[in-house]
Parts: sequence; C-alpha cells; structure tokens
Amino acid sequence: GGNIEPIRGTWDQFLRQFGDTNLHFLSYWETLGKTDADELLRGGKRLPDNMPGHAQEFETAIAMAKFPENVRADALADQPDRSPALATAEQGNEWFERVTGRLVKFVGEVIDGQRQSETPPYHP
Repeated sequence: GGNIEPIRGTWDQFLRQFGDTNLHFLSYWETLGKTDADELLRGGKRLPDNMPGHAQEFETAIAMAKFPENVRADALADQPDRSPALATAEQGNEWFERVTGRLVKFVGEVIDGQRQSETPPYHP
C-alpha cells in the first residue's frame, strides 16, 4: 500500500518506453470510494485518506474473509487503534466482491479499448 508513488514513477517510465502499448496501473483500493466506506466501514474512518489502512478495519476484514488462519483475533482487543476489532468476515467478503467486480470491469474496458493510457511528458 505505501509504495504507490515509487511505482507510479517507474510506471511513467514504462509508459514512455512502451508508448504504443495500452498500459495501466490501478491499485485495488482505487476502485473504492466514499460511498463504499460509508456503507461498510463501522469505525468511522473514511476513504480516501484512511484506506486501506494497514491492519485496520478494511484489511482485517478482508483477511478474516480470505485467510482467517492468519488473523490473530486475540491481538485485536489489545490495540490502541480499535478499528481492527470492528472488522468481520462478512464485511471482508463484501469488500472483496466490490473490488474484484470493479477490477474485472476495469480490465475489460482496457481490453475493449474503452480506457486508453496517456504517455506522460518527458522533460530531459
């Protein structure tokens, strides 16, 4: 999550080098918006500033839904940040469904040519 800006810088280089190719970069959480947060987050933290929030409600919910064996439920209650304790597997499944549905739509639009990448300017 926290490596987006270095990736974007490198991505711009790819776009310049492979300008004839329709390349895109999209982090999964960029498919989500304030409405999603209002509907699903119970801890009061809202998109985009507090999302996904490392090991907070959002990520914890997805982990509970998709790989619960890796969630240390006993540690949730003993944290200064109470938001992870609000997460549920049901909530994580809903996040996962929304994200995957929107990623599928995005990739389909790239394949169909509805989304075209723009080559960033180069200033030597």
